Amino acid sequence: MRRLAEQKKVVHRWRELEKRVADTAELISLAEGDASLRLDIQSEIDKLTSYLDELELERAFSSEYDARNAILAIHAGAGGTESQDWAEMLMRMYLRWAERRGYKAEILDISPGEEAGIKSV
Repeated sequence: MRRLAEQKKVVHRWRELEKRVADTAELISLAEGDASLRLDIQSEIDKLTSYLDELELERAFSSEYDARNAILAIHAGAGGTESQDWAEMLMRMYLRWAERRGYKAEILDISPGEEAGIKSV
């Protein structure tokens, strides 16, 4: 029953996108030659693009195990300070990505580098 409710929600969101695209297309056809509406139309297109990106991400993570937790390990490997710096940059990138997407991210264990960066996380 829960899965059916989730699927209905997905269908509703895609239909909402379809309706918004149709409304925007109609607005474009009505606004031909009217430069004052050009910014409004571009703003709506940007919103639609963002909404579509969200839906595509949801679709990409829609299989059975995608709703579950994951553990990500990053190891600097050979390369000294530069690889340790790169590992730290990669960790920050993943943490910020998770934050922007609304995921909870938690560092379980971290080994700092000798001079800079991290050895592993």
